[in-house]
Amino acid sequence: MTSARIAFFDIETAPSLGYFWGKMYETDIIEIKEPWYMLSYAWKWQGERQIHCKALCDYPEYDTNLDNDFFLVRDLRNLFDEADVLIAHNGDRFDIRKAQARMIRYKMPPPSHYQTIDTLKAARKYFQFDSSRLDALGQYLGLGRKRATTGFNLWKRSMAGERKAWDIMKRYNKHDVALLEKVYEELRPWMTTHPNLELFHRPHVGVVCPNCQSANTVKRGIYYQQTRKYVQHSCRNCGRWFKGVLIPT
Repeated sequence: MTSARIAFFDIETAPSLGYFWGKMYETDIIEIKEPWYMLSYAWKWQGERQIHCKALCDYPEYDTNLDNDFFLVRDLRNLFDEADVLIAHNGDRFDIRKAQARMIRYKMPPPSHYQTIDTLKAARKYFQFDSSRLDALGQYLGLGRKRATTGFNLWKRSMAGERKAWDIMKRYNKHDVALLEKVYEELRPWMTTHPNLELFHRPHVGVVCPNCQSANTVKRGIYYQQTRKYVQHSCRNCGRWFKGVLIPT
């Protein structure tokens, strides 16, 4: 029996450097002097315990070029290529688009097809939290919080090549992935538009939950639509309710 390859991931980037008139935090940038680049990314495969992280400082080229992210981006593209489903917080709008911007910059081909789950979108679609930021969700759901940093100072020190700062940055990046997985598992049973992971099971072993791939499901009543009705199932693993086979009328 096979199952979907699901990767939780998070990226960290350097800011762009530009010129501006006016006050601090001005958003009217006259000219970009140095564009942004990737600093690191962390990831974890669902079902595995280890959280991995790669950063610019891990590559031999780093000692001679502090902002050369080619090899980092290449490895991130390979992760995308291997995954069936990518999960990130604000991933559809930020992490994936940022990563792909660097991939096309280096003339890399697109990775193979994958589906995405954006926990920020899910939090906003199914709930009305005071804040849908990852740190706020972790705190509200009793799962923990993001790792504290010294703010932008940590990014500046890392970009300057300070190894101690890089160690902190990588721990911060990995902790985000750990918190992401916990938040996802809390939101998962509510996601009615979750990718159908049942399709990845070959051969099928009974009824499989479309959200968590568990076969620990039970029939519970009937699922009614306007003109049709189906057997209704409940997942004992994640709690998702879903429809099964069509009941002839």
